[in-house]
Amino acid sequence: MGLFMLASASVQAEQWTAAQLRREVRKVAVQVGVPTGIAEALVERESEFNPDAVNPNDPSYGIMQLQTRYLPWFAARFNDGRPIDPFDPAVSIRVGLRYLASLHAVCGDWWDTIASYNCGLSRVMRGDIPKSTYQYVRWIMWRADESD
Repeated sequence: MGLFMLASASVQAEQWTAAQLRREVRKVAVQVGVPTGIAEALVERESEFNPDAVNPNDPSYGIMQLQTRYLPWFAARFNDGRPIDPFDPAVSIRVGLRYLASLHAVCGDWWDTIASYNCGLSRVMRGDIPKSTYQYVRWIMWRADESD
């Protein structure tokens, strides 16, 4: 079995209500030290809380929009080496928010952390941040402030 699985997308997602997804995001955010408002806003922006979300341009999948090319690294670093099904909401939320927390440990502030989640840490460190990322971060910070 590879580190990336797509077969179970609708089966995993069918088991979750919108309220359960939001509770899971808040629970994991608290566990990993991510402000709940930021976590919820990021998930809303990434997938609108849709565990079956697919962005064919990246490609990225699931509620946290995990990119295919990083799944092996995510599995090793944030999922105890276990395969990642990005369509399993519990796995996607846990991995995505652990990754966000790890970015914050490097960046030190939430603006750069959110920008790194969107366009990549190396781009943020170089100051090569696209306009779309500025808009993305501003929206998430606004939404997070609104929810507090």
